[in-house]
Amino acid sequence: RKIPLIAMCGKKNSTLVKQGDIFLNISVKEEACPLQLAPMSSTTATLVMGDALAAALMKARNFRPDDFAL
Repeated sequence: RKIPLIAMCGKKNSTLVKQGDIFLNISVKEEACPLQLAPMSSTTATLVMGDALAAALMKARNFRPDDFAL
């Protein structure tokens, strides 16, 4: 069974995107860091997209609190 590779990236021509099956664009206009050194906006965009993807999958699969049990 083939598991699709979802590429979350800010550059649509990146190596990751070329290898992936699905591209989720998380590009940002500019970073929030006043020195433009730390990827503050990029990491936030990644977190938001990952959380949104997880929430959508949980709803689609009727995930329940019991499913978290080990």
